Amino acid sequence: MNWVIASSFTLLSIATLCNAAIYEIDQEGFADFIDNSQFEVLSYDEIIEIGYDRYVPTPPAGQHSSAFYLKDAVAPQYTNSHTFASSGAVTFEATYFCDNTISEFEVRFSYPWQDHFLVLCGPTSGSTPGVWQTKTKNFYCVSAQGCSKIDIWLYGITVSPGAIVGLQHLRIATNGSPLPTTTTSSPNTATTTNAPTEPAGQGLNCYSCANCPYVDHNTNHLQRDEYHTCVLTFFGSTIIRGGSTEENYSGDCLMHDGVMDCYCHSHLCNGQNITVS
Repeated sequence: MNWVIASSFTLLSIATLCNAAIYEIDQEGFADFIDNSQFEVLSYDEIIEIGYDRYVPTPPAGQHSSAFYLKDAVAPQYTNSHTFASSGAVTFEATYFCDNTISEFEVRFSYPWQDHFLVLCGPTSGSTPGVWQTKTKNFYCVSAQGCSKIDIWLYGITVSPGAIVGLQHLRIATNGSPLPTTTTSSPNTATTTNAPTEPAGQGLNCYSCANCPYVDHNTNHLQRDEYHTCVLTFFGSTIIRGGSTEENYSGDCLMHDGVMDCYCHSHLCNGQNITVS
């Protein structure tokens, strides 16, 4: 089920010239995502009541603030999705918590957007367990035909009793709009992030297209400083090519939710022609 931007999302600013906007989802605002999932919006007072304060420190917004949690041993959960108009780069800034298990928490978005998700918690996240922290990352449309919107939802899995992950604050900047510099003062927040800048385009060069089993000299490709690998994605019978900011070994192929991503490290290395039966 897709929703147009919910009324509980705060629109921070609009640059009318380029139709860019910055949206903020905070604390109780995540209730619009829950749908039939087992995610919960809990105040920190409730976290204390159920004894989870031994795992989760006080959130950055304070002792009585709320956040979006998934806890205990829970199978993969998916929220409903929300649609944001965007044709340019989309930047996410998330304030979140990971425990010391291999539980996963991700902000996911629709094809044909680069990387398919923002990994907050999990074995490849690079996040610090046991603290609230902030991660900022920007993503690009990888379709040669361009994009007009991005559909966003949340995914999580908690692997054992007592496991818990949380998200208190999410900002989304569309159409290449930069996020204002954010400086966090809470002692429980691990990082301070700055607004991203547009890449200079001198890094790894990767084919970047959706539904493209074959490549030739006309196939779209992007060169970005932040690309660590090129990726060839198999999504059913659909072939997607792009660059990734994830660090994986060349030749690795990883499965997640019916999607297989194969990584390589050299310019235009994701250009193998694929026969789809």
